[in-house]
Amino acid sequence: MSQKHRYQTLLDAPPAPLGRADLSGAYSGVSWLRMPLPFDLAHINLWLLGDGETLVDCGFPTPESRAFLSEIFSKKNPANIFITHFHPDHLGLAGWLQDKTKAAVTISTREHELASLLCNPAWIDSMTTTHNDFYHAAGADDKMSSLLFGRSSLYAKVVSPLPAVSRMIADGDQIDLGGRTWQMIEGNGHSPEHACLYNKQDEIFIAGDIVLSDITPNISLFPRDVYDSDPVADYLACLEHIKNSVSNDALVLPSHGVAFFGLHDRIEALIKHHESRGGRIVDILGKTGASTAVDIMHQLFAHRHLGDGDIAFALGETLSHLVWLVKKGDLDCTVNAQGVRYFNTR
Repeated sequence: MSQKHRYQTLLDAPPAPLGRADLSGAYSGVSWLRMPLPFDLAHINLWLLGDGETLVDCGFPTPESRAFLSEIFSKKNPANIFITHFHPDHLGLAGWLQDKTKAAVTISTREHELASLLCNPAWIDSMTTTHNDFYHAAGADDKMSSLLFGRSSLYAKVVSPLPAVSRMIADGDQIDLGGRTWQMIEGNGHSPEHACLYNKQDEIFIAGDIVLSDITPNISLFPRDVYDSDPVADYLACLEHIKNSVSNDALVLPSHGVAFFGLHDRIEALIKHHESRGGRIVDILGKTGASTAVDIMHQLFAHRHLGDGDIAFALGETLSHLVWLVKKGDLDCTVNAQGVRYFNTR
């Protein structure tokens, strides 16, 4: 019986929240931990490599998650913590766990730099004007802009203390973790320098948030970015890079959803999703005429209620696709005398 067939039952039945499943066969030495999240995503998958030697990502800081990790490492401390990217559901408990276990921490340079800035109150304050100008240009009123700025200070509250970093890793670097040699493959668009891990010998791809089984990662433009940046183009390019670097036979271990096979098909589906979203925006503007990013966001996400916690991601996604479409030549962008950007079809 093939490894794929033997693994199918685990694919169909992931661990329960605060549960663990040990992979077998060609994938032995990898354990799947599932931890709850206090927001819509509901869970995050962590990956324990070797005999508990390395933990990939750390989860969001809740009492339940701390208790779960304390139980996992009650008999043996991890030697290494590998962080795929700076988001709080991945980095959140790294400082706490390092303080508890003295594990060495590996992360990419730009992810560490951004996490450090977001934990610096002086930097947050210095971004006030940039933030206000950015959301004003997007068509946000004062209430929405204030709401979005208030979220900037939340990051430090859930990831502090930041861990001390032992190694910065970059695209193409190799690292030995849990008895296997892994190659770091950089992912872009979702975060500055997302670190995926690929073991070619056993065909295992730890995808983080870059390739998920059944949802699409958020690809946003934020005030810390500039309109010259192009997150959607960066994401599509990184998907092609992964497709050319990782076998379609690899077992994909994502941070959300379930482990799966068929990486290349999933990449094609993700590419089509963004092309479809771009087409949807062009269709909206064809009917409404010149519109702000906020107006387009409400049309694009009319199928769902946007709570306060959703607006930053919905508007960020809208802006990233607008910038992509402008750079491709599908849309025009003009700025009025008040500094508000309007997008329209050509």
